[in-house]
Amino acid sequence: MNLRSEAAWLVVGAFLMGPVACGKDSSAAPVDSGIADASAGDGGASAPVRTIETRNPFGHTSETENLFADGDFEFTGPSEQPPWHVLGLEGELDLRYDTGARCASGIRCARLAAGSELLGWLATPKSGSIAVSVVAKPASGVCSDVSMRLFDTNDTSRSFDILLASPIPDERGFCHFVGETPNFAGGAPVLFVAIDPSAKGDVLVDDAVALAKGTSSGNARAPDPISSAMANRLARAAAYLRARRFSHLPARVHGSR
Repeated sequence: MNLRSEAAWLVVGAFLMGPVACGKDSSAAPVDSGIADASAGDGGASAPVRTIETRNPFGHTSETENLFADGDFEFTGPSEQPPWHVLGLEGELDLRYDTGARCASGIRCARLAAGSELLGWLATPKSGSIAVSVVAKPASGVCSDVSMRLFDTNDTSRSFDILLASPIPDERGFCHFVGETPNFAGGAPVLFVAIDPSAKGDVLVDDAVALAKGTSSGNARAPDPISSAMANRLARAAAYLRARRFSHLPARVHGSR
């Protein structure tokens, strides 16, 4: 190698070694990701890009005494006698689902269109009362788009309101319905969920829980008054369900074998 070539290589080597000689490792320098620092200028607070949560695919299993046949919609399918049914203005509809974090619990919930009705079977204690809790999430954000009641498919005059705990949805957009009704021993209780025909967008329904209460005072409560239009709707729903119930099986009674 001649002197000119050696000089050239020395210049290149000095150039490459320059950053190290200054005591800085260029490989450790931060890389601009193209994403602005969300904490700058706002006191460190920023909206999360995404959230991660753990979901139980079996639903709200902490309530081991839930009287609903499938309160979380995790096991409902097009079987011979599904625990949930949907009715529209012209008859039976397919039960549609939503999934994931949009639901209140588990990984699946019911999605209902305006004007539809959801019917869900539950068992009944032999005595005492039934405490009911259900959540609904209307796309409109208007809780009054949804109404609920518990009624006996064998005697639709036995009908009880499940009322809103608050007219305002919670921070996740869910409206909470709660109520305590008498037991339906000897009958066949069903939750009736009605979506207002004028509702703007679909409604999610989820996390239905009914628990037997050990008091007997619940049976002193008289059925809630209903309009003739609601009476007709309940009669139509009851006739539909009776036609699809196994006639050779007795009504389900909580605690019986």
